[in-house]
Amino acid sequence: APEARVSVNGVDITLFVPDRTAVYWPRYGFASEPGTLAWIDGFGPGDVLYDIGANVGMYTIWAAATAGVRVFAFEPESQNFALLNRNIIANDLGDRITAYCVALNDKSEFGNLFLSSFVEGGSCHNFGESVNFHLKPMKAAYRQGCFSVPLDQLIANGVVPCPTYIKIDVDGNEHKAITGAAETLKNEKLKS
Repeated sequence: APEARVSVNGVDITLFVPDRTAVYWPRYGFASEPGTLAWIDGFGPGDVLYDIGANVGMYTIWAAATAGVRVFAFEPESQNFALLNRNIIANDLGDRITAYCVALNDKSEFGNLFLSSFVEGGSCHNFGESVNFHLKPMKAAYRQGCFSVPLDQLIANGVVPCPTYIKIDVDGNEHKAITGAAETLKNEKLKS
């Protein structure tokens, strides 16, 4: 499988690039959000990051590789979830990262993930309704069966520990992910 090796701030990272869309992440992804990288660079051992809307795992990999933190990555889209796991393995970070193929939402339910495109590394998908990241109706390229769960429920059931940091990038469903994490967001362990 094609892969790209990139060096960011002296750290070598491998990302799989099976198509043109996925090539974006190693070429431009790290440079596109320098504030996010700087934020992650402030993490330390013992910290726990939730990467909600992990896509192919660029920030998941970065946090585990550079800051040595424990990462829980949530990515419901099937192709991105597969790439996320391949990237975890390629960077030998399976001991620090756990990936879940689930949408974080305001309630537990089976539903549909409406995909804006059916490509590896794609984004702008939405759980529950066929809308874009502006919450305007969109014609979905594909409708994937999916399960959603509130973050508070995962923590209350002991599935995952309380995070010290949360990154959310779910292209329109942020309000539902935040509602489902209301108790988590009040927890004193959460730094940012």
